[in-house]
Amino acid sequence: MSPNAARLDFPCWRESGVSEEAQTLRSLARRMGDTLRPSISLTHPDDFGPAAEELLDTFREAKEPNWDGYGSKPASWVSLMFAWGFLITHLPCDIPEPEASVLPNGNMAFEWIEGKGKRLIISFGEDGMLTYASLWGESKQHGEERLGETIPQSIGLLLSRLVGQSK
Repeated sequence: MSPNAARLDFPCWRESGVSEEAQTLRSLARRMGDTLRPSISLTHPDDFGPAAEELLDTFREAKEPNWDGYGSKPASWVSLMFAWGFLITHLPCDIPEPEASVLPNGNMAFEWIEGKGKRLIISFGEDGMLTYASLWGESKQHGEERLGETIPQSIGLLLSRLVGQSK
């Protein structure tokens, strides 16, 4: 494995957003200490690919309390920002695009399913913590890691499995 395989810290895009949403995201990202790139525009998610568009659509569908009919919390704006930053600035281009979802606690999540018994889910807490669970055949892993300038090594290693499966 190359030295960068666990770090997974190279972005796939450059963009300059000037909308009100982009300014709000920049301001909140600075306060959270996240390493989002200097500009993000939520007004044109299709510029960033299907996963970004799905993430925002999923958020919009779950922004009201009880969106699932089972007493769920509304989708969290802060969790959305962490998920967006992860997708846009941390996730390498060679990783298959995830499916976006909202958990009953309001946290955004990404899930990869690579066939029977091969799945990874990562959720984004409002405190910047990534909660993950992986099932890869008989191997099960789960835990929590803080999202920083790079993807935590444990999550990076799980994501690298996806690259091998998608080829």
